[in-house]
This record gives sequence, structure tokens and C-alpha cells, in this order.
Amino acid sequence: MAIIKYDFSNIEPIEAVSVSYNPVFTDAGEKISSSYSISLRGKLLAKMGSPNSSGNFVDPGSTCDIIEENGETNWIKSLITKKCALEGLFSNSYRKLSIGTSTSPDHLTCYPKVESFSCDESDNPQYWPFSVTLTSDNMFCSGVPAEPTGTRLRTVSESWDFAYEHENVNASGGDNRIYTVSHSVSAQGVNIFDSSGNITKSGLDGAREYVASKIGANAVAPQLAISGLDNYTNKYNYVDSHSSSINDQTYSVSETWTYSNDPYKEEYTVDSSTDTSRACPNVTINGTINGFETRDFANGEVLTSKYANALNFWNSIKASGVRLRGEAATGFTLYNTPNVTTVGVSPLTGTITYNYQYHGGRSRRLSSASWENISVSNNFGEDIFATIPILGGGELIQKINTTGNKANKTSLSIEAIYPCDLSIGAFGPRSDTALAAELQSAVNDFMPSLNISGVNYQVVESQSENWNEYDKLYSYNVSWVWQTQACPPSGSQSP
Repeated sequence: MAIIKYDFSNIEPIEAVSVSYNPVFTDAGEKISSSYSISLRGKLLAKMGSPNSSGNFVDPGSTCDIIEENGETNWIKSLITKKCALEGLFSNSYRKLSIGTSTSPDHLTCYPKVESFSCDESDNPQYWPFSVTLTSDNMFCSGVPAEPTGTRLRTVSESWDFAYEHENVNASGGDNRIYTVSHSVSAQGVNIFDSSGNITKSGLDGAREYVASKIGANAVAPQLAISGLDNYTNKYNYVDSHSSSINDQTYSVSETWTYSNDPYKEEYTVDSSTDTSRACPNVTINGTINGFETRDFANGEVLTSKYANALNFWNSIKASGVRLRGEAATGFTLYNTPNVTTVGVSPLTGTITYNYQYHGGRSRRLSSASWENISVSNNFGEDIFATIPILGGGELIQKINTTGNKANKTSLSIEAIYPCDLSIGAFGPRSDTALAAELQSAVNDFMPSLNISGVNYQVVESQSENWNEYDKLYSYNVSWVWQTQACPPSGSQSP
């Protein structure tokens, strides 16, 4: 006959003992744990057994309590006392259960949860039958675990969700498919005991270890029927949320990230406008760059911030890439440098916004300037005359040239804005050799004596320039009076 002890208390007689093995699998067929169902069936004897009629548990081999047959009251009292003793014993779970023999009392041991205890109060004055149902997550055979004592789980769940941003597939920068991925993992753990009943690993610790093996760098996305998804490796903008329950011994994590070819996302528009006052277009490019964050999954350290990735891309396109986009979209040739720039940065959100405006047209004459405006006016065929004051009031106009030649006048106006970071002397572009040469070349393009055939007589009527060092604003104005004739008088001048 088997010797059964619970919490080191001997129970006899036991008529039957059954132990069933219950492996636990996920729906996908992964074995995550196992449990053991234990059933004890015995009798409470009025005249013998353990517990005795006083409710005390006696060891095997000890003299069982003999109750005198003095009437009905004694055997009922004995059975009631024994029943109460067993109910009290099995009111506590996770105590040591030993199933063995007289030679090997601890052949099978475990620390089970008590599921039920029942005792049928029969009319038989000699015994009442009872049964006990227990469940254990661990079982030891002569002190050796029946199964490995690593992480064991009662339940697990894992889910994935992919959101695909279709508008980025045919972006001008290439096929940058962007996916937002949501991944959730949860587990309910099982306490791991050693043969002495000490908890070597709590169920919560086991659940946390399992979840940790499925998230972050360890997360393996399932194969999906989406073209191109397998090409993604970097998990940008990673965010995770953890929760645990001590009572249920559950641990769960929800994580999200972005899959992308590039560590940023950009959206931009190109607008071109012309009107009756200007033949060449004004082209405006507006854009927003959203950087993606990268981090080290082992320690959570941010490797590259959202703003750093946004700034790296912005620095790669602002010199010429923005202008090239405008030219590609409109078909116009634009000045190398914009005439209007607006840039906004948000380091916290990793966002950079920009607004660049370019003028279209021929190449700029002042290539060092970021903006220029050149205008010229001409007065042709004016009479040459002198104004002579008359004593007492009035004036006399005297025509000088009697040969039929007329005076002509050309006026040139140059306005320019130079880059803020360009070093220019206190007196403006003319104080810099290279800028002065560039400026003189532009002036020469409009000088009558250099550009109009037959001009042999030219004088500078007026000449002035202005320089605003703070705003890098420059203006130059010159007027020439010129005439075509065979023999120019002496004294002709040029700037």
C-alpha cells in the first residue's frame, strides 16, 4: 500500500492514487509547460487510520487509535473529528505531497495546489469515503525533477500588426516604403520549486524572461505576403510599454516601431508663378522632414536622435538639392542661390520645415551675390544745349551742337544682396578684389562705349553706391552721356 503524506502528515488508508501528466502547448504547437493532476481516494475508518479519532496524524507503523464500541455516538464523533482534521490539512495549498512506500517514502514529491476535498457521510458506521484533487506544475522522482526546471509558462500570446503608408512607394527619392509595426507579447508564468519546496524562480520572472526573448532586437517579424518587407532591418522610432501582475504572474509588452529604407520621412511641394510683370518664374519649394530615431536595444540608449537624422538629410539637400527639385518639377533654370529662405527646426520632435524661393532666368552676373536686380534705361537723341541765366530773372536756352548730332544717356542700376556669412570689407564689394572685378564686369556689360557700335564720346554724368554692412545690401547707380561722332573731344571718362 502506498504511503501518502501531505505537509508531513500521514494519511491512511489510501485506496487509490492517480497521477496524470498534462503537457501545455500553444496554438502553434510550442510546448511551454506541463502540469500534473493528482487524485487521492481513501476512507476514514472509525476505529483506525490516520488521522485518529482525536484528529491527530500518526506515522505509518504506529499503533492506530482503537475506539471502544460503546455506542453510535463514538463512531460518528470519530469520523467527524477525522473529517475535520483532513479538511484542515488540505485547506492549505503548495505544501509537500509525498507518494511512496515504506522503503522509499519520497518516491514522488511535489508542492501542489489543492483543487478540491470531499467526504461522503455514508450510513455505514465503519467508514466515510473521501477524495482529494490536486494540481502541481512540478514533480520530483526521488528528488530529481521529472522535467527541466527552466522557464515554464501557463499561457502565452503574441500578435503583430503592420500599417503600410502607400504614398511613399513612388517618392521622388526612390522606393521608400514605410511601415508602422505594432507587436504585443504576454505570458503567464509558473513558479519553479526545488525538491525542498523553495521557489527557485517565480512565475513572474519566468514570464518576463520569455517576453524579453520575443521583443526588441529579438523580435522576429512573421513572413508576410507584402513585396519588399523582408528588405527592412532597422527599427526606427522604437517605443515599448511594459505591464505586470504579481497576483496573476503575468508580464506583457506592447512595442511599436517604423520600418523604412531611410532614417527620415520627407514631404515637399513645388509651386511656380509668373505674371505680366515678370517673364521668368518664381519657384517656391516647401518641405517637411521628419527624422526617425535609432536606439540600442540592449541598454535603451538613443544612438541617433530624430533631429540628428533629419538634420543630416537636410544638410545633404539644402545646398543644391532643393533647387534641382524645383528645376525638375518646372523645367526652368533657376538661380543657384535662393532669394528667400525660411527654415524652422524642432529638436524635440525631430522635425525640420523649409521654404525656399528661387528666381528663374539666365545665370546671375554677380555669382557671389545671393540675389541681384539689374535695370538699365536709355534716353536717345536729346539736343545738346546750355542754360544761361538772364540778369533780372529768367534764363536763356542756347543750342550748342549745330552739326545735327544728338546727346544720348544710359543709366544703370545694380542692387544685390550678399550671403550673410560672406566676408566683405567695410566699404562693400569694391573693397574686395574678387568682388570688385565681378562688379566691374557686370558694369562693363552695359557701358555704351563697350557695347554700342560707333560710340566715341562718353562721359560719366553721375555715379554712386551704397553699402549696408549689417544686412549685406549693396546698390550701385551710374549714368553715362554719350554721343556718336567722328572726332570725340578730349576728356571722355569711364568708371
